[in-house]
Amino acid sequence: MYSSYTGTYEATLSEYEPIQITELAFGNETYGLRTGNSWYWNNYLTKTPYEGENAITVTSSDPEVAQLSSDGQYFTGIAKGTAVITATADNGVSASTTLNVGNYASSIGSVNSMLYVAVGSSVKPEYVLYPTDVDTSDETVTWSSHMTTMTALH
Repeated sequence: MYSSYTGTYEATLSEYEPIQITELAFGNETYGLRTGNSWYWNNYLTKTPYEGENAITVTSSDPEVAQLSSDGQYFTGIAKGTAVITATADNGVSASTTLNVGNYASSIGSVNSMLYVAVGSSVKPEYVLYPTDVDTSDETVTWSSHMTTMTALH
């Protein structure tokens, strides 16, 4: 039932060649980060091929604006400004993006949930930016309506 073999086996081993990253890319040219918050750079970086085994290091052009964590996993917004974030694989392939750090709004709320306006009249919508400590000098709010036959925005 069992077969046996008497002889010599020959095998050739070759040196393992790690899969090299050929391209790195951030999803956007710029990202916004609120002061005090964290930005996990690896969530926005793609590598080609996906299986690439190269070590990747990241740097900030201005650590006083965007500072890399001690474990290298994320940047923290330190102060208002702009920093160029560069990711570089150990084979020299790199990608960069701009990180704008500031006291940005994360959401907007209407003071009045419904505005009733007489035909021919006008009203200025009121809004609140959240968090309320937002620096509004950098904020632009654009209004629109899904009821274009009933409203006109100026």
